[in-house]
Amino acid sequence: MKTKLLSLFVLFCFPVISFAQEVIMSGEALYNTNFSLINGSIMGAAIKSKSGTKTSAKKATLRSLEFTRSEPLSKTIQQDYISRLAKEQPNMKPALEKAFSGNKLRNQFDQLLSAYGYSGTNLADAMTAYLVISWQVVHGQEFNDRRGFDSVRKMIRENLLSGTTLNAVTDKEKQTAAETFGYQAIIAMNTYKTLRNNRNKTALDQFKAVVDRSAKESGIDLKGVRLTSNGFVKL
Repeated sequence: MKTKLLSLFVLFCFPVISFAQEVIMSGEALYNTNFSLINGSIMGAAIKSKSGTKTSAKKATLRSLEFTRSEPLSKTIQQDYISRLAKEQPNMKPALEKAFSGNKLRNQFDQLLSAYGYSGTNLADAMTAYLVISWQVVHGQEFNDRRGFDSVRKMIRENLLSGTTLNAVTDKEKQTAAETFGYQAIIAMNTYKTLRNNRNKTALDQFKAVVDRSAKESGIDLKGVRLTSNGFVKL
């Protein structure tokens, strides 16, 4: 794999295929709990549902996408993630705890983004990595065009910043969403590689379908688009 985007995802391999599928399936609950990709209406609904919360009339800016990372919150996010997955397969909890120890997965995601001048403490950047990785998994194709990455980020930024609702989103909420997207992207790419290398076509096709469904529920039909230098283009 020539592109840094994919080579950085050679992290750890779980030989149990059923676990690989559960990682993504269990992750859907986290997506639905936090942010829907570039879906302003869902984000707005979540904000309005908070008692006494008012949205600033000032238009959101690029700085609105950034957050200050809290280490205690990162720990809580990791523990929640592990708990959700271990609920499906309790015997995998020790392996999960080892994989998440010392912020190894989060640090790897930060390195991935840093290689392109992106940041792990920026919601749009984390979403960009998640979408690009997911598209490659669903289509079984590599993509290494930096202009394409930037185009996807531009699309996400524009959608998130259209209006004022992002101003009411807290650092805690942005961090929870960004780190969740990061874990999903890393584990999805690694699982895809494991299944592909094992030449298990049936399991690989099932896994692709789960990734596609997760993205679709978040507002993006990955099967219906191709990734180009101009970003996503409808087929």
